[in-house]
Formats: sequence, C-alpha cells, structure tokens
Amino acid sequence: MSTATIDKSLSGLGLPVKQGALVQSVTPGSPADKAGLRPGDISASVNGNPIQLGGDIITEIDGKAIRSNDDLTAAIAGRKPGDKVTITFKRDGKDKTVEVTLADRPASADATSQTTTP
Repeated sequence: MSTATIDKSLSGLGLPVKQGALVQSVTPGSPADKAGLRPGDISASVNGNPIQLGGDIITEIDGKAIRSNDDLTAAIAGRKPGDKVTITFKRDGKDKTVEVTLADRPASADATSQTTTP
C-alpha cells in the first residue's frame, strides 16, 4: 500500500479531513486489499505532483492519530509480520475501522510504500 500525506497543499480539494494518509494504491492480495482498503480512482495533479483522489483516508492506527505518511510509518515500524493493527479511516465522509494482519513488504514495493505492509 502507498499513501500520500494530507496537508495544506491539498486543502483546496475538499477532503473530509485536514490531516491523514490518503491511500494511493493497494497491492492486490495484500493485507490492505483483504481488509478492504481502497485507493483513489480520480487522477489529479497538485503542484505538478500526481495524486489519486477518492480513496480511503487513514486517520488512526490502534487509536493513535495519523497525520502524515511519517506517522503511519512510525505506527507500524516496531511491528512484525503477523501482528494485528486496527486501522481507522474515512470513506465517503464516514469513519470505518478494520483489523489488518501485517505482512512483509513485497520486494517490488515502491519507495512510498510502508516498511511493513498493512
């Protein structure tokens, strides 16, 4: 799974939160995919950078606020494959929660992906 930090640069997009991690892609068959997390399906550009809009926005991991990709990375950094985390996210303006069992990051994952894959 890869995410984009929601910050001031995205404020004009009408997102339902001011901070969080916007899901950009989900690897088919991954724990995030099995948990039902969805990436965006609307391609846009912000300050010349491509971004996918319309996806889930991760706001908490195990009750800890997620304000950025760095927060997401820190929330799972000390975990190992097989650990379970509770992810709270926004979808269509509503809070939803799923439990995800972490797995090893695929070797082909890009640099924006997390070390341990939700």
